[in-house]
Amino acid sequence: MMIKNFEDVQKLSKDGMDATMKSFGALSKVSQAIATELADYSKKSFEDSTKLMEKLFGAKSLDKAFEVQTEFAKTAYEGFVAEAAKIGELYADLAKETYKPFEGFIAKAGAMAKKTTTKFAADWNEEARPNAAGLLRFWALCQTDRTTARYAAWSGSRRSRQRRS
Repeated sequence: MMIKNFEDVQKLSKDGMDATMKSFGALSKVSQAIATELADYSKKSFEDSTKLMEKLFGAKSLDKAFEVQTEFAKTAYEGFVAEAAKIGELYADLAKETYKPFEGFIAKAGAMAKKTTTKFAADWNEEARPNAAGLLRFWALCQTDRTTARYAAWSGSRRSRQRRS
C-alpha cells in the first residue's frame, strides 16, 4: 500500500509541476500583453502632450490657450479612464489564465487528501483507538491528581495565613 501511495504522490507532484509551468506560460503571455498596452498608451500620451504644446504655442490669446488646455484635460482624462479599464481587464485575464492550469490539479490533490484521511481514520479506528482511550484515562487521572495537589497546597497556605493573623 505504501508503494501505491508513493506513486500517487509522485504523480501528483509531476502534475503540480506541469500546472506550474503552464501557469508561467500564461503569466508570460498576459504580462507581455499588459506591457504592450502600457507602452502604446505611453506613446499616445506623449504624442498628445506634444500636440498640446504645439497648440498652446500657436494660441493667439489667453482665452484660446485655456480652451485648448481644458479640451486636452478632458480628452486626457477620458483616455486614462478607458486605458485603466483595459488594463483592469488584462489583469483579470491574468488571474484567470494563471489559475486555470491548477483547477484540475487542485481537484486531484483534494481527492487524494480525502482518500488518505479516510484510510487514516479507518486505521485509527482499528488499531490506535483502544490505546488512545487508555492514554486519555491516564491523562485524566494525572490531571485530577494535579488539581487535588494544587488545592491542598492552596488551602494549606490559606490556613497558615489565617493562623498568623
